[in-house]
Amino acid sequence: MTKGKPWSRDQEKKLRGLVKAKVSSEAIARELGISAGSVLQKTRRLGLEVVGYCDLQNTTTTRDLPKDFLTVEQVLLSLARAVKSLEQVGLDRNETLWLHSLIQGCRVYQEVR
Repeated sequence: MTKGKPWSRDQEKKLRGLVKAKVSSEAIARELGISAGSVLQKTRRLGLEVVGYCDLQNTTTTRDLPKDFLTVEQVLLSLARAVKSLEQVGLDRNETLWLHSLIQGCRVYQEVR
């Protein structure tokens, strides 16, 4: 990986001040005239915690699941029906794509449930 130009002491000082003031990584990047990725990388190296960063690998939600959420068994039953439907002769392209989408949705549902 190629390295960018080194951070000056003034930039680091300004970065620390902006992080302490709870300024978002995007706003810090605009202020310093660099990319948000550079800001995030530098804050990690310095052990700072910056706001406005969304780590998609570690997301959580505080929302409650709906009461009428399907069970895994209900989803698997839909999946079984969709697979059985694919065995029919003479399905057109749209029907096949719809069933394929349903199967993919069931797989994702099972993984996140």
